[in-house]
Amino acid sequence: MPEYCQVETIVQCNQQTFQLALEQLAKFLSQLGYEHTELIPWFSQITWPSSDEERDAHILLLPKMIVLSRLKPLPCAGLEILIQRGTNPISSDDGWLKLSILFDAEIVKDISTGIYKPEVGKTLWYLLQQLAGVFRDGGIYFTDEWQEGRVLWTVAGMRQEVNLWAFDLALVPKTLTSRFGVTPKVFQRIALDDWVGFARSDRWARLPWDGE
Repeated sequence: MPEYCQVETIVQCNQQTFQLALEQLAKFLSQLGYEHTELIPWFSQITWPSSDEERDAHILLLPKMIVLSRLKPLPCAGLEILIQRGTNPISSDDGWLKLSILFDAEIVKDISTGIYKPEVGKTLWYLLQQLAGVFRDGGIYFTDEWQEGRVLWTVAGMRQEVNLWAFDLALVPKTLTSRFGVTPKVFQRIALDDWVGFARSDRWARLPWDGE
């Protein structure tokens, strides 16, 4: 199975609102080049989990060339949507919808060194900013295979994670940054209006936001 890196985010929803969340996702994904005719058959298979223990994952391996603004196009390997019911004893219907935009690791980084290719950084950074304009519940994270989901599910209260810095690039709402504590020395940060960007400097030959 190929190794993937992913841009991931979560949307808080429940059984009554998760279809609206899917429609919101479809609208955003259409901006990346996915047609509604491609997404509707896939979305029609996605249903709300029947129990808290059930976590439904739905993968669409449909490659697309993501073209954002005038930046270098970036090949996308596909999409994953994962729905997890919450464990809130007051409202057990609450839960989360997680979107992952998948990229072949060999395309975005040098596998031998683990360093991301300079030409993909700006495109990924722009993609994170576009997602942040729509999805504001838990932050937007670019992660490798080992890091996938670790921060998001912790932010959502679905797991206990000691290391909240398990990502290589992120946009975190300022309202959540206090949960992360002191920024490790290996990370660089940039402050935006309502968000803080973080990049793990030893994974990037050039910081994704350099030149802004």
